Amino acid sequence: MINYHRLKNDKEAGINMKKAFVASLVVFVMALTFIIGCKKNNSPLSPATPANTVVVNTATATATSTITATSTITATSTITATSTVTATITATATSTTTATMTATITPCAGNLTFGSDGSYDVGSVANAFIASSYVNLNYARMTGFSVLAEATGNVIAAIYADNSGAPGNLIAQSASTAVTSGWATINITPVELTPGTYWLGYVSDTDGIVWCKNSVGSSYFSYPMTYGTLPGTFSELPNIDSWPQNVCVKAICVCPQ
Repeated sequence: MINYHRLKNDKEAGINMKKAFVASLVVFVMALTFIIGCKKNNSPLSPATPANTVVVNTATATATSTITATSTITATSTITATSTVTATITATATSTTTATMTATITPCAGNLTFGSDGSYDVGSVANAFIASSYVNLNYARMTGFSVLAEATGNVIAAIYADNSGAPGNLIAQSASTAVTSGWATINITPVELTPGTYWLGYVSDTDGIVWCKNSVGSSYFSYPMTYGTLPGTFSELPNIDSWPQNVCVKAICVCPQ
């Protein structure tokens, strides 16, 4: 910052010094004029004084002006930004669902086998699948077939689902089994059955092996084929009749597991 008060004092000192100098100069000029006049008029200055002595006062004025202007601007800007964000999210979802189901099942009792219980009446023909429809009234596990034979030969027994009064999809069939006169048991891999209508039948390699007569009539199905593995479904459904003569085949069933 500039000291204006000091500048004012320095300026006044300079003016005073100039005034003193001018005054001294006037005195000097007056003295010099006096001396020059005396010489011109040949007038001695003084008998006792061989020479005039002029004493000139010298005024010395020293004007010192010191101006010091110091401007210091210090700008210090320190910005410290510290941001700490700590987010801790803990989500615990616990869902426990306990479903308790209590089912009361009436114990399975008795023999669940269904099919023909008739006696032998007339023998069948070879190379034809012959079947009759029977009603199953229970949930059951089927373990095999029971076939009534009158002669010696080989048979393959099978069970089909019902499809609008005709054999539908194959459910199970047995391996080729040798039979003789009487009831023969043929085991299969167990299958589960629900109540409904099913077709039980067989195909034989010899004429006159199996046939029977039932006191109650049911649908009768005959499908010509070469003795061997039975098809999954039948492409044709010929010779479906209703009469009291049926195949002597039963489905051996036990209580379901």
